Amino acid sequence: LDNLDRVYGFSTDARGNGQMIAEILQQDYGSDLVNAVMISNNFYAEFMPLLKSRFESKELTIPYSPDVIDDFRLVTMVKGIPKIPDARTAEEGNRKRLRHGDTAVAECMVEHAIKNDSGYQTYEYEPVKTANTMLMLGDDNDD
Repeated sequence: LDNLDRVYGFSTDARGNGQMIAEILQQDYGSDLVNAVMISNNFYAEFMPLLKSRFESKELTIPYSPDVIDDFRLVTMVKGIPKIPDARTAEEGNRKRLRHGDTAVAECMVEHAIKNDSGYQTYEYEPVKTANTMLMLGDDNDD
């Protein structure tokens, strides 16, 4: 984060192992910049539809990566809520990294950060108009 320009806010998982990381980030960067999110059914119910909408409007594309595609394929409807179930993706061949919809959750965090960004203010400049009595109007000296 220290090397990123124009960071106005971000959201991070604050459940389980992520809770300690979220707390450290809030201590280092302030709670006005760091949104510590407790992922719950309410979180999924609010932000998965926003994510789906961005896909449908083609505002969001994902890389052609088997892991990333598998992450988004994990999203399922559970009691009317689109969410990542507790299951992890299965191992394939030499792939030992079991995933849990990491990219889909990360994109939901982006939606959360966009919606909850309170620190950013657009910078606008409007010059102040004043009468300048120091202007030398009508100076006929051509020396």
